[in-house]
Amino acid sequence: MVLADPAVAGTPSGVAAIDDDALAPARARGAVVLVGAGDDPAALGVLLKARAAGLPVVHLPGAPAAARWIVTAAGAWDRAGVAAAAARTEAVASLAQAVSAEQCVASCGDGADSLAARWALRAWRPCAWCAGGGVRRARCARCGAPVGEGA
Repeated sequence: MVLADPAVAGTPSGVAAIDDDALAPARARGAVVLVGAGDDPAALGVLLKARAAGLPVVHLPGAPAAARWIVTAAGAWDRAGVAAAAARTEAVASLAQAVSAEQCVASCGDGADSLAARWALRAWRPCAWCAGGGVRRARCARCGAPVGEGA
C-alpha cells in the first residue's frame, strides 16, 4: 500500500490519499508513506501518526514533476511488496535530491519499468541512522542523513 498527499501527486493507480482513514489498513497491511516538501499542517499530523505506527516515510523532492513520477512509480512498485517498494522509492527520491530533480525525471522515462526504476532496487543502500536508505553519496530519503558506501 502506498499513501501520498493528493496535493503533491494527484491520485495515480495504486496510491491512496494520506488521511486518518487510510492509516488503519496501512498499519495492518504495511505501507510506504510519501510526503511532499510543503508545510501542510494536515499532512504533518498524518506524517507524525505514520511514524508513530512504524510505517516507512519517504520525503519527496520539491520539484512537482519528480514528486508525481515517484508517487506513480511507487504505486506500481507496491505490487512487489512493501519492502521492495520502500527501497525503490527511497533510492529514486534520494537520487532526485542529490542531483537536479528535473534530471532525475528526464532519466526515468515514462514508467515504473524504466531503466531507472529497475536500477533503483540495486542502487539502494541502508542508512546508518534509521531504517530507511538511499543511494551512495546522497541523503537518506527518510531522515536526510548521508548514505555511505555500504554494501
